[in-house]
Amino acid sequence: MKKIRLLFPLLFFMPSLACADNILGIYAGVGFWSQNVEGFVNYNGSNVGLEDDLKLDNNSGVSFYLAVEHFVPMIPNVKVQHSKISTTGSHVLDQSFVFDNITYNVNESIDSKFQLDDTDLILYYEILDNWVNFDIGLDIKVLNGEVEIYSQTTTQKSTRDFDVPVPMLYAKAQIDLPMTGFYFSGEGSAIEYDGSGITDFRVCAGYEFDYGLGFELGWRQFGIDIDDIGGLSGDISVEGVYGNLRYHF
Repeated sequence: MKKIRLLFPLLFFMPSLACADNILGIYAGVGFWSQNVEGFVNYNGSNVGLEDDLKLDNNSGVSFYLAVEHFVPMIPNVKVQHSKISTTGSHVLDQSFVFDNITYNVNESIDSKFQLDDTDLILYYEILDNWVNFDIGLDIKVLNGEVEIYSQTTTQKSTRDFDVPVPMLYAKAQIDLPMTGFYFSGEGSAIEYDGSGITDFRVCAGYEFDYGLGFELGWRQFGIDIDDIGGLSGDISVEGVYGNLRYHF
């Protein structure tokens, strides 16, 4: 009888071991993002083209993420991700513009910089979790950026910083090809309010080995359309190929 009593807790515990991945899953990834920056900004002046006026270079940046998924009902899963956009340009102006109440004239030699740190705290629920996966939740995106223009000709300098948290709707869908390790995924966050909006979408194809290591290759498009927020307006698009090396614990 004592042996039978000891057997019941053991039988209860063994399925928990077998389903450990369903109880707690940790996903970590690091990679690159090839960035093509387009659009314009306007701060107390005229529209300044990031390509046409500032001649910003295409660049690439490092990104990483960490996600924790669990079995506890009502408590959302958590994902933190970060990417950095940083590009510079040098150019002799062929047309004038005004930025931060400073006029930059034709034939002035200017240096410019655009930098944006993008950090996301994503709280989400798994609606489907099998070979078809679907998540939905809230993305709290924190944007910390800077636009800087410096004239080598006149030594005038303009700088506009911004630091703003933005709540966004979040969704992700993934299709796993059974018995192959391959998957296709798409995820995105978006919000639009009072003439302004932010979107952040990415699609990828990936592969995961049996021991958890994997990789993915895809396309990301990030857009900011703001209308007179703290005097700053603009329509900025950053897009390009990205790749991640990931591990599933």
